[in-house]
Amino acid sequence: MCPVRAHRGLLQHALSNLIDNAVKFVEPGAPPKITIGTEPVSHGSPDTRSRSLTFSSHTPLVSEASTSAPAGEELPGYIRIWVRDEGIGIPREAHQKIFGIFERGITSDGYEGTGIGLAIVARAMQRMGGTYGVESEPGKGSQFWLELPAA
Repeated sequence: MCPVRAHRGLLQHALSNLIDNAVKFVEPGAPPKITIGTEPVSHGSPDTRSRSLTFSSHTPLVSEASTSAPAGEELPGYIRIWVRDEGIGIPREAHQKIFGIFERGITSDGYEGTGIGLAIVARAMQRMGGTYGVESEPGKGSQFWLELPAA
């Protein structure tokens, strides 16, 4: 587990929206298959959609670990949290727009939703000084990721 600097409520809300989508967007009758993980990254994401905003309450997701790295090791600058599913996937042309309010990656009426869940994820990450993104192909599932400063 990798500790991050984040507002607990905002991070919980963002992860909840990603997990809800992973459960919802599966083929009819198929069970959802979801993997959640973390990994250190030594740089922030080059995602240009993110922007830092002043936010007064940053609390670590878990207890803060020592901030000194073992000799010869560099501390990671950011931690990537990812939520991977084996659902229906998202077409590449929709990857940027799905983080906008009332935007959806699919047009099928078979899946309920308002199109605000990923906009909430984007806004939460912006407020915490983090970044976000998606890797996905139709029929091959999706991997959403969030990057936040390491604690």
